[in-house]
Amino acid sequence: MPVTRVILYKNGVGYFEHLGHVRDNQDVSISFTSGQLNDVLKSLTVLDLSGGRIAGVAYGSAAPMDRQMEAPPAATG
Repeated sequence: MPVTRVILYKNGVGYFEHLGHVRDNQDVSISFTSGQLNDVLKSLTVLDLSGGRIAGVAYGSAAPMDRQMEAPPAATG
């Protein structure tokens, strides 16, 4: 899915819009690094502008399953 718009804000936040056509049960992939995962999970928005249905969002991981299921470190602050 190609990037169609990029907005970079002064505070360091970026907005990246991907836009394209999806047919029937076609899968769509957007690549990002594991370091970007936290931001992606906080901000990913998926829209269907044609009245279709979004079945779900999934991500792959190179980490072993037992490591993926560990509790994240507690936030400090």
